[in-house]
Amino acid sequence: MYGHGRVLPPEWRTIEKARECSRLLLVKAVWRMRRDGFSARRLFLWLGAFESGWSDECLLDSVHDDQACLQGLEELWARARGSLRRNFRIIRCGIMLADLTTSAMRQLNLFHQDDPERQRWERLTATMDGLNLSHGRRVVSLGAWTPPPGGYAGGKIAFTRIPSAEDFL
Repeated sequence: MYGHGRVLPPEWRTIEKARECSRLLLVKAVWRMRRDGFSARRLFLWLGAFESGWSDECLLDSVHDDQACLQGLEELWARARGSLRRNFRIIRCGIMLADLTTSAMRQLNLFHQDDPERQRWERLTATMDGLNLSHGRRVVSLGAWTPPPGGYAGGKIAFTRIPSAEDFL
């Protein structure tokens, strides 16, 4: 599995700011997953507060492009907004991609097997990865790239793996 989590600074403890942070965490995790040659079939979102928490998951069609994963994240945030009270103070958020297969061996959804739209998004994501690797990590992204105060959204020393230098860009 691939994932990231972050404790939010006090000014980012609203639903909208937590959503922005989760987008950044997801894009970084998807990039790492894609770099390692995997696709995911499941996406988890978790939100923690002082008094409680919330989590849910959505199924994906064995994907490795940013657009498909961000679409799944938006589905999860729609569910979160529907079940959380408006003044829910999120102190930490995290995402996780799971149910992985190697991208070369992935089994696509029967109805999306030859979906030209999915193929276009995968080609666009590969092009964006190439541009970001050759010209700087965030030259091109889907949507705004606004890290939370402190500017840190991923790339930490983990308990289960040693990050590569690219994780810190």
